This record gives sequence, C-alpha cells and structure tokens, in this order.
Amino acid sequence: MEKSKLPNITIQSASERLALPKSTLRYWEKALPALIRPERTAGGQRRYTLKDMAVFETVRDLRKAGYSLVQIKERLGEGSENGPELDPLTIDAFAERIASAFRRELYHLLNFKIKA
Repeated sequence: MEKSKLPNITIQSASERLALPKSTLRYWEKALPALIRPERTAGGQRRYTLKDMAVFETVRDLRKAGYSLVQIKERLGEGSENGPELDPLTIDAFAERIASAFRRELYHLLNFKIKA
C-alpha cells in the first residue's frame, strides 16, 4: 500500500491520542528524523502514519522509563549506517505497537463510517 493511502493523522489528533503536547511531537520529529517522517499537505501541515504513531508511543514510554533521546536513538537504531541493531524483544514490542496503532485506527475509521 502506498504511503499516501495509509491513514493520515494530524498533529492535533496525534497529540490528543498520545496525551502529549504538540511541541513535544515536533521536537521528537526533529530529534529523530530517520524514524519520524510525516508527510506534508500542500499547505505544509504534518500528517503522521501509524508507524509514526508507534514510534511516538515507543519514545514516550522510553522517556517515562528514564531514557534520554540519545539512548532512545541508539536503542531504535536511528542514524546507524547498517540499519537498526535491535534485539528480538525490542523488534517484537515495536511490531506490536504498529499492529495496535493500526487496529485502533481501523476501529476508528469503521465506527466513523457506520455512524455517518
């Protein structure tokens, strides 16, 4: 599926879903450019994918656990020349977050269409 065909989530919606300020999302996007790359509308507004949302969730949880952004970059493999060097548990947890974000978005879309 093309990236533009995936659900696009506004920064406002992402902020509400993650219970994080929009400024934090923008900061993390700048700090982790290899991991979070939102599409932009013609007017320049951000549109996040489910993968972006899963990354935000992971970063949020790691920050709550006391990790710095430098440690998070290392853990998620951002900036690695050979790609991420993740342990299997981290890969499984990240895959589950993506699946969970997709599931929530699918329910949201189906409920919206049923009510409309």
